[in-house]
Amino acid sequence: MYLQAKADTIFKTSPKQSATLPEGEKLRIEKGEVFDILEHQAHHLHVKFTLIRAPRKAEERLTWYAYKPDINVFGAPGVPVLAANRSTSPVVVTTMSPS
Repeated sequence: MYLQAKADTIFKTSPKQSATLPEGEKLRIEKGEVFDILEHQAHHLHVKFTLIRAPRKAEERLTWYAYKPDINVFGAPGVPVLAANRSTSPVVVTTMSPS
């Protein structure tokens, strides 16, 4: 599977407003950047995901959150799709509305 940024966004260490997090707990990502992932899970307005490799300047951190409208996840859950074998169909990540 892989994740692609649909807009400039921020990967975060928790699903909080990025303005409330210290700089060391967020990573700025540009529109179009692509990351191979092992897994993902919807987490209210965010997606929690685990990367195959830590991105630049991430100090080996593999688990991140991103704001759901800013990303697409491609590939089937549980089946890693490496950069060379990408699918073109996004996996739809849905959110349950609070009751």
